Amino acid sequence: MVIHDDFRNGNASPASDALGFLKQTIAQLPPEVSDIKVRSDSAWYQASVMDYCEDEYTELCIGAQRDEAVKQAMTGLNEDEWCRINHENDDTRNEKTIREWALETVHTLNNSKHAYRLIIIRKERAQADLFDGDYTYHTLITNMELPLEKQIAWYRKRGQCENQIKELKWDFELRVLPSGDFFTNATYLRIITLAYNLFIALKELTLPQAYKKLHLKTLRFRLLTIPALITRHARRLWLKLPRGHPALKTFRALPQ
Repeated sequence: MVIHDDFRNGNASPASDALGFLKQTIAQLPPEVSDIKVRSDSAWYQASVMDYCEDEYTELCIGAQRDEAVKQAMTGLNEDEWCRINHENDDTRNEKTIREWALETVHTLNNSKHAYRLIIIRKERAQADLFDGDYTYHTLITNMELPLEKQIAWYRKRGQCENQIKELKWDFELRVLPSGDFFTNATYLRIITLAYNLFIALKELTLPQAYKKLHLKTLRFRLLTIPALITRHARRLWLKLPRGHPALKTFRALPQ
């Protein structure tokens, strides 16, 4: 569900006020939520964000920028230090033929109070590059203690958030803003996120398991935009569906 949102100008940096946004998001959570994990790309590679998570006993794993300290950690590595990554347990990877290796070390940022676990990932290129060689490199920084392969797989699942963004844009029409006024569009964003959360609650709390992964357009086609007749009989409302409609059992299972 969308816990918090922030409508910004198009030229705003995704790294701006990252700590403030994180604090506001956590403040929206109900008190029953105690297990919080932060997962982000390199826009949140900031000492203030990571130190806040560490001080508040919040687990995090974010993409590390390749600054001078990270580049220095990547040089002079021995070949036998690399550990081959097994993709069989990573359901986010489709490139099963591309080989990857990883190793880990300890890293701290300038102005940071803590040292963190730095994971360096080396990926084999499908075709060698004339200037950059046979591999590409990516880095993660985390305070979590998962095994190396599971840690990488967990971080890569952040990309699944793009599916929710796509659903907001195409199913809830967030791709087109209704006005040229900034605050009107900000209100529109808040209304759309509320509608999206109500839709998620409908699926999770009332619909059978087979319907929980459906998007709005599919669910609307199967359950909402079907011919039906509403009648009143014996002081009750009745919904009459076409005989033999495939959604009949689902409607009967819904709470009255």
